[in-house]
Amino acid sequence: MIGKDATGRELALGRAPQRIVSLIPSVTETLFALGLDEAIVGVTVYCVEPRAGVARKTKVGGEKNPKLELIRELAPDLVIANVEENLKTHVDRLREWGIPVWVTYPRTVAEGIGMVRELGELTATRSRAAAIADELEALLAEVHARTAGSPPVPVFYPIWRAPYMTINADTYVHRVGRTGRAGRRGIAYTFVNETQRKDFEDIRRLAKVSFRRERLTLPAGPAHSPANAGSPTAPGRRMAHTRRWPRRPRGQS
Repeated sequence: MIGKDATGRELALGRAPQRIVSLIPSVTETLFALGLDEAIVGVTVYCVEPRAGVARKTKVGGEKNPKLELIRELAPDLVIANVEENLKTHVDRLREWGIPVWVTYPRTVAEGIGMVRELGELTATRSRAAAIADELEALLAEVHARTAGSPPVPVFYPIWRAPYMTINADTYVHRVGRTGRAGRRGIAYTFVNETQRKDFEDIRRLAKVSFRRERLTLPAGPAHSPANAGSPTAPGRRMAHTRRWPRRPRGQS
């Protein structure tokens, strides 16, 4: 028995999984870091790292619109999903087919590090997971030490356009920001890639005039691109989907 996942479901695996499908890009990258290249058989179209690794894997669609029949054809002995990124109805269907599904939901940096250890338990890669988690915990402690007492930095973090949307306090992004120099009020300035650069001036003006923010942070993914406005994976739709998952009190096992 591995324990309970983020939905409170228990999962018992008779052996280390040999055929894994990951429905979350960050988990996919973590699984590769754990040395599970050969065990990974399916990933989403948004799983882009490590590039050489995911290029060899079967693409099973997106987080919100996975190809469930294709996943079943891959005969996985473990599918890894996430409360916010995936739909409960899809997870339920996979479970009805007898496919083991583990659902994650890290909401803080510390919980994200804990998820690395959790994946190590699931996949029998405990030693490698512990080494990665120990390194990350040391870095987290260093960040806390170096930023202790630093004044908070107001930040505007757009995640969508047409209309522009930003984060609220109940998000992983906000909690990442609280870990570092942004203190209690957000996160720090980050890189603007070429596809976003043409919108940069408009957003910067919006951030300064409407929100009086001192820093502007843009995501590196495709969601901000004008070409993706109105797509089925728009944040507005994602928020509606996540409400279908039952909320579990923090700290409950």
